[in-house]
Amino acid sequence: MIRHLRLIILSTLLILTAVPGLRPLSAAETSPATLPLSRSIQPLLAAHPGKTGLYVLEKGEESLLARAWLADHATKTIDVQYFIWSSDNVGILASEALLRAAERGVRVRVLVDDLLIDAPPESLLALARHPNVGIRIYNPTMTVGTSKVKRLANVVTGFRAVNQRMHDKTALFDGMVGITGGRNMADEYYDYDQEYTFRDRDILMMGPAVAEAEASFARFWESPLAVPVEKLLKKPLKAMTPERTGQVYAGLHAYAGKPENFAPEVRQALQDLPRRFDELLREMVWEEARFISDVPGKNSGRDGLKGGGRSTAAL
Repeated sequence: MIRHLRLIILSTLLILTAVPGLRPLSAAETSPATLPLSRSIQPLLAAHPGKTGLYVLEKGEESLLARAWLADHATKTIDVQYFIWSSDNVGILASEALLRAAERGVRVRVLVDDLLIDAPPESLLALARHPNVGIRIYNPTMTVGTSKVKRLANVVTGFRAVNQRMHDKTALFDGMVGITGGRNMADEYYDYDQEYTFRDRDILMMGPAVAEAEASFARFWESPLAVPVEKLLKKPLKAMTPERTGQVYAGLHAYAGKPENFAPEVRQALQDLPRRFDELLREMVWEEARFISDVPGKNSGRDGLKGGGRSTAAL
């Protein structure tokens, strides 16, 4: 998936030639009244029928802030899908943002690949216990609910199954706006890590391509390889009383509410975000676009080692 996304992004850049990036951050100002996504986006969609709005998110900070703004303004649904979700600063803040959305009535679905997830079982279960949150783990053969002995046995006896990974990275809000690209949920993808960092890229999109991304998410979510986290952590689930679940929620909110957990420039950018997002929407490029992704179980069967498939043919 990541190779396919990089090809899509490069192709988009070649076609659109000069898609603008966010300008340098300005000083903080009073934020305007917030609007739900539908009121912000519908006029743009109506003005560009049949076209997809595209905006390249070059910088890690702008990509993170775009996700934050969209999570705060979604009113119906948030669907997120990642290969990596770390329990570092970015991972915790993202989890808290999704929890806040669920607490105001938004349906949240989280799909994460099993291989490199490092969230504590208690955190996963606490979030999954919220009535508006669903968490599923893709191909849980190595990490979540898997003992070291079972992990080794899986590698030795079923490497092809273990190697069946989900590299898709999408975040979809109210079925109207999406972010897709190369970034997972970890500090190093958003310029947060002081020791290890690299360049990556996302695309913000709205319009018909978002419906294609939603269909792709649904295929993965409904795949037999996507297992509800409660089924994988049955023993720890028994210890997740309502009281303990509430304590985990309170801890997430407390962490996100401490200014010291945000760099000064990020705090300033958050204050300035509503105005900057309005600028971003005005600078989008509207073109005909397609969302191309992998499919669940792409390496299953005899042809698994050959690669290719629907997404490769489309590219």
